[in-house]
Amino acid sequence: MSQLTPDEQTLRDHDPEKISHYRILRRIGQGGMGIVYLGEDETLGRKVAIKILPPEMAIREDLIERFSREANAVSKLQHVSVVPIYEAGLDGAYHFFVMPYITGISLSGFVRLVMRRQTTRKGGQQGLSGPVTSGAEESSELSGGETEAATDMGRLLMVFETVAMALEHAHQHGIIHRDIKPSNILVDADGQPHVLDFGLAKVVGLETQSITGKFLGTLPYMAPEQVTRNKGEIYARTDVYALGGTLYECLCSKR
Repeated sequence: MSQLTPDEQTLRDHDPEKISHYRILRRIGQGGMGIVYLGEDETLGRKVAIKILPPEMAIREDLIERFSREANAVSKLQHVSVVPIYEAGLDGAYHFFVMPYITGISLSGFVRLVMRRQTTRKGGQQGLSGPVTSGAEESSELSGGETEAATDMGRLLMVFETVAMALEHAHQHGIIHRDIKPSNILVDADGQPHVLDFGLAKVVGLETQSITGKFLGTLPYMAPEQVTRNKGEIYARTDVYALGGTLYECLCSKR
């Protein structure tokens, strides 16, 4: 799920103003399997994240099935680092599901905070202080609030340990994420990581073959079995490979 620039975050003419009892406030992300909006639950008075399948995609039964599969897969998981689903449904032309709205920054932004702290220490300057993140969606540049973060390499490795345990929990329930990468891991103000976007997830036993001619995933993080049919079945090791590639990128600043 990609981050949006400030200009892209505003509502567009074809965006819904309301879905069910949720008022749509602005876009906060988009990807191959949907658009995510910041919304307000008018019944409970709380901010939520709402993912919808755009109507132009909802004319295809295979995409509706995959969108529903994401909601069903996540609903089976109960882990502190897997963003849960409050509700799923259909309102007019909009297939949607609702999740908690979690403020934070992507893993890529979190790593920049770690590296900035390391540089500060080496320069003999006073370390940064404050919450782990500033609690705002990430932009292309670090904001003044984000530079107040206090973190270190040990905390970065703890983030990866927690994500690994979240993936193990998913694997124990027969769910393969299949698209682990820095932008699909959000770190909140307490330093807690959250695994996002199960839109390409495979449910073991329910999917016998990938969409014909389609590679599912993000190329730099895809395991050999995702791009070459004779390399074996996509299973838990596929996510382990992607997490390892993500860790390498975070530690070495290159893919």
